[in-house]
Amino acid sequence: MVGQVAEFRLVELPAAANSFDPDSIRVDGVVTLPDGGSLTIPAFWYRAYSRRLEGGKELLAEAKTPEWRLRFLPQRAGVHSLSLAVTTNGAPAGTGATITFAVTDADPPRVHRGIVRMAANGRFFETADGQALPLIGANICWHGNRGTYDYDAWFAALAAAGGSFARLWMAPWAFGIEAEAHTGLNYRLDRAWQLDHVFRLAERHGIYLLLCLDYHGMFETQPDYWGGNDNWKINPYNVTNGGPCATQNEFFTLPAARAMYQKRLRYLIARYGASPNLLAWQFFNEIDNVYRYFQPADVVAWHAVMADWLKAHDPWRHLVTTSLTGGSDRPDLWRLPQLDFAIYHSYSQARPAAALPDIVHRFLTNYGKPMLIGEFGTDWRGWRREQDPHLRGWRQGLWAGALSGSAGTAMSWWWESIHAEKLWPTYTALRDILIPAGWGEGDWQPLAFETAGEPPVNVGDPLPSGVPFAVTLPLDSGWGSKLAGRLAVPDPDAASRSAGALNAFVHGTAHPDLRIPFQLDAWLTNNARLILHLNSVSGGAVLTVRVDGREIFRRSLPNKDGQWVVNNEYNEDIAVDLPVGRHLIEVRNAGSDWFYLDWVRIENVLPAAYANGWQPSPVAVGLRRERHALVYVVNPRASWPANATNAVVAPWTRGPVQFRGLPAGRYRAVWFEPATARRVGETSGFSNGAVLPLPLPEFAEDLAGRVEPVGNFSLRAPRREPEGGFAATLAGEPGRAYVVETSEDLRGWQDWLRITTVGGTAELHDPLADRPARFYRARAE
Repeated sequence: MVGQVAEFRLVELPAAANSFDPDSIRVDGVVTLPDGGSLTIPAFWYRAYSRRLEGGKELLAEAKTPEWRLRFLPQRAGVHSLSLAVTTNGAPAGTGATITFAVTDADPPRVHRGIVRMAANGRFFETADGQALPLIGANICWHGNRGTYDYDAWFAALAAAGGSFARLWMAPWAFGIEAEAHTGLNYRLDRAWQLDHVFRLAERHGIYLLLCLDYHGMFETQPDYWGGNDNWKINPYNVTNGGPCATQNEFFTLPAARAMYQKRLRYLIARYGASPNLLAWQFFNEIDNVYRYFQPADVVAWHAVMADWLKAHDPWRHLVTTSLTGGSDRPDLWRLPQLDFAIYHSYSQARPAAALPDIVHRFLTNYGKPMLIGEFGTDWRGWRREQDPHLRGWRQGLWAGALSGSAGTAMSWWWESIHAEKLWPTYTALRDILIPAGWGEGDWQPLAFETAGEPPVNVGDPLPSGVPFAVTLPLDSGWGSKLAGRLAVPDPDAASRSAGALNAFVHGTAHPDLRIPFQLDAWLTNNARLILHLNSVSGGAVLTVRVDGREIFRRSLPNKDGQWVVNNEYNEDIAVDLPVGRHLIEVRNAGSDWFYLDWVRIENVLPAAYANGWQPSPVAVGLRRERHALVYVVNPRASWPANATNAVVAPWTRGPVQFRGLPAGRYRAVWFEPATARRVGETSGFSNGAVLPLPLPEFAEDLAGRVEPVGNFSLRAPRREPEGGFAATLAGEPGRAYVVETSEDLRGWQDWLRITTVGGTAELHDPLADRPARFYRARAE
């Protein structure tokens, strides 16, 4: 059937010394299409397995002797023919019989999504039939002891929540077919079968897969933070394991290594390329993590060559990408035209709803191709729910990715924790708010906002009769973050801005390019103190504190454990007394390498105004399309990591969110709770063609909004009828004709009925809507 993978067993083919090596035996299918065109598709060596779960562990058993298989994705109905071309040791070995087969369409024809491609808007993806594919999902990279049974549960939960994306790794511990010693051109068929199973699950559940072929640990020689991932010693390309490479860089330069890798690509194309749910091939995970072993120019040249080879030999022309760490932006790689979209990995990003849109904008501007926040977490070391107990940082990352102009949500890491804590409904809420508004369809553009700008770095006058306060200031934990390094502390809300100004790594002379200020401006009263919570140090650090340029504290910080990682080796509060009055307090490292602070606390601070009377604006990110907008708004007091551990945050009551660029006219916003999609209010405002101020309902953490022009139309008061079915009121322009569409999954929409409003409204009733997963929207004719 059209759109479903057809699989052929190929029999009576000649024996070969190595069925994985096309130099030994090469089997290609030539499919003649109904229009007279043809596709050449490689076949692959296959062994079937059966699985069972025993004691919480998946056990595989070989079900049959190995055999040749060929997979083909029909994309149109009609008569096809298949013939084989076989060579052994470079010599023709016959063609075999030609068979014909008819491909049918469903009756009535069903929606055929097809292979994923870039959409015309240059930001999102779509399927071959033109349907938008904004991505909702997460990294679900490998399984645990339960093997593929993990994916049975994970993908069912992701799909039920409205997810459409997952990323997989081909690693030594899961799915890697050529990722261990002596697997070079001797692929793990058990792992390949497990990956088959995951692809079939993805096809069943409508999940699109980013398949990462290798990860950086395959080139590493030193254990990492977790004590492993030093897998050059088992890399099959390593000469000690029978491979061609004496050094890691030779993987990218030796013709023999390139040829060996291209043979693996051929096998992957043959086995998985026919799946319509393969979103893209991804060469590496964070290859720059091990750049010290490589010549960067060689890595770039290799990507160009291999992407060209892949595109030339993949009959389905899937998209191609790679990935780097979040601290790395390498134009030489991302500007390669052979890479179809860019990837950014974000961990420990302070104020994600403000910072991620800036990163997305930079990528879209610099590289002119779609980009994806391919990994996201509030900490790279673990799920660490204690740092984000109310999930504000996690949720802010998801929504910032979705509404910044990237190709989908930010893709969370720590999938096992998300599943164990049953957090998938957060994705459902995002889907139910955004998809009915057409998110991903058409030319959505990043939305600009009128704001008060960044806060001044200086305090103004102290407030009369102000009560002294203490405030704990969270810090940005990203290595190499280029921040202002200056913070005014006029009130406790400074905690909502500190992580956007101050870095936890305080560098010495060893990294002059990373040394930034660490300064606090505040009015202090009696018994004021600065408390620094010291986590870890590297070599030769010296902590000093200055007040108005005069050093008042100094302490050498030896590296207690001899390591150069953040591992809580000190876990100590260091208190420094401060003088009364307005002062500039500065933390410095007078030594060589870094020390790391979890937070700083300043006590007995007098409330003050900001210089020039500055007041904060809500944090907002959004997209606009013509006269419509989608927006996500964060209370600055809840902008992670500000007040992250506080169960209650003082609500936002200070003012509207101000949109820029929407055409003149009156607009209505419907506001939702992003965690649940619960509707919380409706506001309206008027755009003068430059700025649209929209009031916000009172909220504590965040809001999501759909904005539309007044005088347009909307489905109001959707309800279930007591006798069964669905009813709603269509509100629109008097005498205007509208088409109401329905969907079972918020992906494929079908026209249901045409209706004309009388007096501005019309009543709708659908007696067949007895399934909970039925959705409605309307459009003007």
